[in-house]
Amino acid sequence: AIAAFAAAIPAFAVAIAAFAAAIAAFAVTIAAFAAAIAAFAAAIPAFAVAIAASAAAIAAFWPLQSPPWPPQSPPLPLQSPPWPLQSPPWPLQSPPWPPQSPPLPLQS
Repeated sequence: AIAAFAAAIPAFAVAIAAFAAAIAAFAVTIAAFAAAIAAFAAAIPAFAVAIAASAAAIAAFWPLQSPPWPPQSPPLPLQSPPWPLQSPPWPLQSPPWPPQSPPLPLQS
C-alpha cells in the first residue's frame, strides 16, 4: 500500500500543478473582465455627453426640418352670387321640331 501511495504522488503533484495553472488562468480572466468593466464604466460619461449633444442638436434643428402640421392655409373669402339671380329669358325658345331639311331632289 505504501508503494502504491508513493507511486501516486507524482500524478497527484501533476494534478496539483494543473489545478494551480487553471486558477492562475481564471485569475487572468477575472482581471481582464474587471478591466473591461472599468473601461465600460469610464465610457459611460462620454456616452452620456454624446447623447446630450445629440439631443441638443435635434432640438435645435427640429423646427427647421418639420413644417407646421396640419398645414395652414389662408381663409378663403366667402363669395356670394350676384343678387338677384338672373334667369334666362322666358319662355325659352326651342328650335322647330322635328328639324326641317330641304326636300331632296327626286332621282329618275
